[in-house]
Amino acid sequence: MLDRIPIAIDWIIYPLLADRILGAVLYESMPWPLSIDPFTGDMLEWKGPLMALEICLVSLVVVSFWIGNLRAFKRGESESGFSLGLRAISVAILSVGFASIIMIITTLRSGWARNQSNAVGLGILSIALAIVSIENWFEGFTGIVGVLYCIIGMALVILLICTIPMNGERWSMMLAVNSHVLLILGLLISGASMLIPIFLIILSTTVWVTGILQLRKTMRAWGLVDLSAAILFSIVFYGGVIFQPQILLIGLSVVALELGIVSWLGLRNEESMVNS
Repeated sequence: MLDRIPIAIDWIIYPLLADRILGAVLYESMPWPLSIDPFTGDMLEWKGPLMALEICLVSLVVVSFWIGNLRAFKRGESESGFSLGLRAISVAILSVGFASIIMIITTLRSGWARNQSNAVGLGILSIALAIVSIENWFEGFTGIVGVLYCIIGMALVILLICTIPMNGERWSMMLAVNSHVLLILGLLISGASMLIPIFLIILSTTVWVTGILQLRKTMRAWGLVDLSAAILFSIVFYGGVIFQPQILLIGLSVVALELGIVSWLGLRNEESMVNS
């Protein structure tokens, strides 16, 4: 029974998600996900069904969390992090916000307790979806979604740095991916795309240094790609301004500083990287 209930929950959530998306895309008979204000419209045709859906989602989230803890207590088993995170994403898309909040809390808690980085990562992305959904009816989020994304993204960058002294290699890739997604999306949404090259430099340095110290080849290559993208975006966004002597000197100094740090750390950890 403990194995069948999570499957039954998924068989309720995923068809609801498919129905919502197909109804919006193919038939335009349903509103787009993440664009619903549950407090406007007719009670019978709008508020009532949305309230029923939200109650259903909250119930499913609570039961899912309870069953997960019960399985862990009785059998020492745990649901895969990807399944847990995918369920969180699905609920965040369907919900107007209330069920999303509960699902995010339970997903982050379960993922952290079970060392499931993919569950935590998808749970963090669910926060981004929930913010968009809540913005439709909560005026406090109006116009600051991009700023919130940037704040969360920078917090993830700080956490990525913290994985170095705390031996958190398990979490570093997830933090790197999510920080990239949220920072770039946040800058685009807030209309501050001109700052993308600056943040790419920050991300490049952080990811590259983390890759060296944690002996992660993928992250070292990723840091180089970020640096190349930062240079390319600088040329695209700033055009002829970047080739002015003073600006060019500052830009080259920043690149030289990053490459100097990376080279020094690379030489210091050369033997470990060769053997990794």
